[in-house]
Amino acid sequence: MAVANPARPRWADVATVTLVVGETNRAFHVHEADLSEASPFFRAAFTSGFRESMERTMTLPEDNESIFELFVDWLNHQCYNMPSPPKDAEKDYDSFLEPVQLYVLADRYHVRRLKDLILSNIFHHMKQAKCGPSLRTIAYAYEHTTQFAAVRRLFADYLAFTMDHVQSSQANIQAWLRRRPDVSVDIVSSFTKHTLKRNDPFAQDMPGDYAD
Repeated sequence: MAVANPARPRWADVATVTLVVGETNRAFHVHEADLSEASPFFRAAFTSGFRESMERTMTLPEDNESIFELFVDWLNHQCYNMPSPPKDAEKDYDSFLEPVQLYVLADRYHVRRLKDLILSNIFHHMKQAKCGPSLRTIAYAYEHTTQFAAVRRLFADYLAFTMDHVQSSQANIQAWLRRRPDVSVDIVSSFTKHTLKRNDPFAQDMPGDYAD
């Protein structure tokens, strides 16, 4: 007797939720299962019994629509690559700013796999191109993450071991560090840690220290 194959779920049968993002209230429709698997924050929001779980909609007015679109794209395809500088890029263009902004969003919603992927992208780009983020991007990372965020450890190591690659004068760097005691403390910690181990973190494979 022939055995019937189980019916494949149709698009209409796949549960979705709506995320309304930013000042323009841009709506993103995403698969609930994928979102819940990636983010404990959203899983709790849509299974809590509160308004979001009833209406299947959540409003995120403080998020940037363009950065959130990158998150949704990663959710659908499970990949992310750092952007290349556009041909008409301004002098102070920093290709590290976008991935750091995406990392901050992933950190806010506890999307660990995306954070690890972004840090891997940043690390290998820094190692291969022998360049790193601007002071402005590093400041953004520190201002939008907590004390023990892995991106802080990565950038502190970068400043500690490759300060000569930073595109700014020594006077500007020193003045910037005086305004950022949290960065200064992390740089000293980086020196201490790696001097004891006698290793340069950028002369090897990506250290496990940069995983959240």
